[in-house]
Amino acid sequence: MKIFVIAHKPYKNKFENVPDIYVTLTVGVENGNKSNTGALKDNTDINISLKNQSYCELTGLYWIWKNYKDDVIGIDHYRRYFIKENNGKRKELINEDDVKKYLKKYDILVPKKYSFLNNKTVGQQFCYSHDPLVWSSIREIIKGKYPEYLNDFDEINYQNYEYLFNMLICRKELFDKYCEWLFSILFLLEPTVDLNRYNDYNKRMFGFAAERLFNIWIKHKKVKIKELPVAFTDKRSVNKRIKNKLKKIYNAIK
Repeated sequence: MKIFVIAHKPYKNKFENVPDIYVTLTVGVENGNKSNTGALKDNTDINISLKNQSYCELTGLYWIWKNYKDDVIGIDHYRRYFIKENNGKRKELINEDDVKKYLKKYDILVPKKYSFLNNKTVGQQFCYSHDPLVWSSIREIIKGKYPEYLNDFDEINYQNYEYLFNMLICRKELFDKYCEWLFSILFLLEPTVDLNRYNDYNKRMFGFAAERLFNIWIKHKKVKIKELPVAFTDKRSVNKRIKNKLKKIYNAIK
């Protein structure tokens, strides 16, 4: 079992008693990114490290899918982590025993769902914050390659909550199935997207697309989900940033 902490720069883990199952994976190494000493690197063996600017943490997921064999895989980020439930003010990382306990009852562990303000939908949020043409292209790719997922896309499109951050914990067998599905879509989407049209934020387009695709996949697969709290360790308040973004969305489309 491994929980990979995805990082593109050096960071300090702010939790006490970090379990041995946590390991740092540096992404975008082929583009010059560096993180902590001794970290794994996403440019070894089979990899897409060069795509990190637009794929973000997904170059790490791809590397794990193709090169790692542990029976259980988890994805955290250098500034956000799955934590134990009901910790109060003390935030504690989940450990191996926690994961084993959950996976006896559930198929996959995900961040607690985020509900959009004013009942806005997944599709509205993506189209406003990113690109409606990309959203349409995703639907067309699913329609052509995975038509059995089309109803799931349409239902997610009108859903007013989603699971964010490309974070998960599950057995490697399920992780591999997800990655095979995810990257087959992204590799078809990539040639249709002109990243030069976007600012630096939206050049991360395929990472944003994957967050929504994850929701489509788990809905279609009807996997048993366990939601877990996520702790943010960066100085800025992520919740405040999200609320400000959603306020802009509401003002633009109300």
